[in-house]
Amino acid sequence: MVTSFFSYLEHTRRVSKHTLVAYKTDLEQFAQYCLQQGVTDISEASRIETRGWLISLSEQGAEAKSIARKQACLRSFFKFLITEGKREASDSPVLHLPSPRIPKRNPQFFSETEMDLVFANVPTDQTFANLRDTLVLELLYGTGIRLAELVALPLQALNRHNNTLTVFGKRSKERIVPIHKQLMQMIEQYLAIRNAELPQAEPYLIVTDKGKVTYPMFVQRIVSKYSQGINTVEQHSPHTLRHSFATHLLDNGADLNAIKSLLGHTSLAATQVYTHNSLHKIKAAYSKAHPRTGTE
Repeated sequence: MVTSFFSYLEHTRRVSKHTLVAYKTDLEQFAQYCLQQGVTDISEASRIETRGWLISLSEQGAEAKSIARKQACLRSFFKFLITEGKREASDSPVLHLPSPRIPKRNPQFFSETEMDLVFANVPTDQTFANLRDTLVLELLYGTGIRLAELVALPLQALNRHNNTLTVFGKRSKERIVPIHKQLMQMIEQYLAIRNAELPQAEPYLIVTDKGKVTYPMFVQRIVSKYSQGINTVEQHSPHTLRHSFATHLLDNGADLNAIKSLLGHTSLAATQVYTHNSLHKIKAAYSKAHPRTGTE
């Protein structure tokens, strides 16, 4: 049933590879806990085991976010068993499990000035590696795409006629992302050098120095390398550039629904977190525009 569950996640729900790996780790840990409690088959676990495992994780100092993900894994697994007729809904061991409180944190982002510093850190020599690194930064900041989306971008995702990228996000949901003129010119310059130096490169937009498909840590190292001098944020990650993209769009007057579409969010609530980052801009606009804010 565990094998069938992961086949269902991969082929029916089409969850990301990251989620698959995380859920496999979670179920392995749960299986180990169950074994210690004398339960050899996790599909037969009771509420005692599910609650006990989550409590033990909390006592070991696991973060609330991590516990919440493991709880989501259990919910998905036992819901699958119920759907397959292997468990009764009324006997689900995840019924009424209390959800851990996850402290809300505003997304971290670089300021526009800090983004200029990031790009200035890339050497100006027109080598393949330098152009590729600059393009990685420009795509993350210029389009707001996710790390996994960038790594998976095939060459055919690029539409030179419309200046767009076709991106497949979570659950393989397709969206069209516009590319500004300077970014398109950069892509063309990069591809020209790439085709000359790496004619046998794999058919992905971003490749390694040897023409192989990139991987998350490869992109992570690029972002970290050129943003190390910035100390205003804790994380120097591709997702920080995505947050910067959304925040700067909002700061400069972009519509929240448009940002939602660009980011590939399914819910506007996920996009509204960026309004907290731009609160000072919103207050300034309010003070400037409302007719009574200047009265005594």
